[in-house]
Amino acid sequence: MSFAAGEIRTWLEIRAVEDGLAAAEQLDIALAFPLDVPVRRGLIAARLGLRPVRERTDPLVSSLEGEGLWIREMAPPIGAPFCVARCDTSERALALVERAREAMGLEVVAISSLGRQLS
Repeated sequence: MSFAAGEIRTWLEIRAVEDGLAAAEQLDIALAFPLDVPVRRGLIAARLGLRPVRERTDPLVSSLEGEGLWIREMAPPIGAPFCVARCDTSERALALVERAREAMGLEVVAISSLGRQLS
């Protein structure tokens, strides 16, 4: 079982968007990395100038988006806070990873792709 949201309505909204993105083959590069403390939620998104998405946000999940990028910052009730991002290009994904590393001094970022290979 993996953490998806703090409220069922948020989970349904997130699921609907993810299904739509998959069907349209958009934002199909996925990245995940830890957030060092819950207080840091919003730090990377603020540096990227992303806007909050209220209907996909609850007390445990912050959903933010911008051109070619969707970020969910999550603070699960058990375990460490983390961030999941979906990007449209490998260039945008690499820029996001670099900003995250700079902002929080990260050494490890787990990266996976959904449908497309990073190039």
